[in-house]
This record gives sequence, structure tokens and C-alpha cells, in this order.
Amino acid sequence: MSVWGLIRTRLINPLVRAQGTPKSIARGTALGTWLTLTPTVGIQMTIAAFIGIPWGANMPIAIAIIWLSNPFTIIPLYYSYYWFGTVLLPGPARSYADVTDAVRVRIEAVTQHGEGVLTALRTLGADIGTPMVVGSLVIATGIAVPAYFITLHWAQRRQARRQREHEAAGAVQSPVVPPTGFGGPLPPAVPGTPKASSP
Repeated sequence: MSVWGLIRTRLINPLVRAQGTPKSIARGTALGTWLTLTPTVGIQMTIAAFIGIPWGANMPIAIAIIWLSNPFTIIPLYYSYYWFGTVLLPGPARSYADVTDAVRVRIEAVTQHGEGVLTALRTLGADIGTPMVVGSLVIATGIAVPAYFITLHWAQRRQARRQREHEAAGAVQSPVVPPTGFGGPLPPAVPGTPKASSP
């Protein structure tokens, strides 16, 4: 699947079809964005449920966005976190090959052999694990917070538009019907004309 296809399937379509209040949609977007940009593969769904359900987040949206991170995107994403972490923290940066090989081994240990995420990060060592965590938290928070407010604004506008469309449809379907007599609509009254007596 192309990058655009992945974004359309995992981000755009769930948002367009989302049901719920604007706040729940925005919370689901922010939560899914934050988790997919953190090195928590293997426990993302658990964290999403633990945070999202009490918070009132839209869980289908959160889960769909979490799956933006997949076997094809995880390694480049994790290296991006690591690289950004080395910019923020002192110390030399290791090569892309060194980092991605070490990360790939640990991801397999987590997803295939049940190794804990914290254990995997400790195994990576301070020179890889620490910059990766720091970099990912800064990136994830810096993207998730604006995503919340952007989605909230969009969802509120969508809700208002749907409300207007609903009211307009109701007005069209319920026209004012003039009162009728036995033989059809009553004729307009003519000033000075006596009223017809009932039979």
C-alpha cells in the first residue's frame, strides 16, 4: 500500500466516518497520534484502552491511527526518534545501520517472543534507548497536541453543518398545509361577504 493509501485508510476514512461528539473524535485522534509516534509497539492497544476509555476518546479512530505504524514504517520512525533525541541530548550518534539492526532485533523480541517493552528499551542501552524515548516523546507530543485542536475545530464545523442540513431537510419535508373543508381547500374570505351557514 502506498503512503497516501495508508493515510487515507488509517486516518482520513476513519475521521470522515466517525460517530460521536467533536471532543471524543479529537481525543481519539490525539491519543492515536501520540501512541503511534512512541516506541510502544506491542502494548499500544493496551495503553490506548487504559487511557482512552476513561478519557472518553473515540477508540475506533485511536486504533486506526495507531496502525499507521506498521512493519514497514516502524524502523524509519524509530530511527527518526533516535536521531532527534541525539540532537536534544549530548553524546555521539550511531549510524542508521547500527540503530535499525538493534531496533529490529528488539521489536522481534517484543512481538514474537513476549519481551517487555521496557526490557527491550533497556537492552538497547542508554546510547540508543534513551535518545529514542526522549525524541519520540517530544515529537509525539508536539504533533498530538495540535492534532487535537485541529480535529476538534473540524469536527465542530462538521457537526454544525450536519445540524443545518438536518434542519433544512425537516423544513422541506414538513410544509405548512392550509386548512381544508369537505370539498378541498377553503376559499379566501372576501370582505363584506356573509359566512356560509353550516348544512
